[in-house]
Amino acid sequence: KVVSLSGQVELFKEYKARLRRVAGEKKANDIITNAQYLLVMGSNDIWSSYFALGLRSKEYDIDSYTTFLVDKAAEFAK
Repeated sequence: KVVSLSGQVELFKEYKARLRRVAGEKKANDIITNAQYLLVMGSNDIWSSYFALGLRSKEYDIDSYTTFLVDKAAEFAK
């Protein structure tokens, strides 16, 4: 199953909350601050929501949709 970008953000928020409960606020903040993150999005996002389901193809042409995905990834990375 493909997890949407917004779904990934929600999972990350849940992880941070669990980490704070287990490790404590200070240690959790250290772990989160010093962690390395990998953001992967692309073919599954385009395939599933644009082509297979056709959800985004009603709103965007393919160039606009890829720009939308890049913008969302940049927003997420901040």
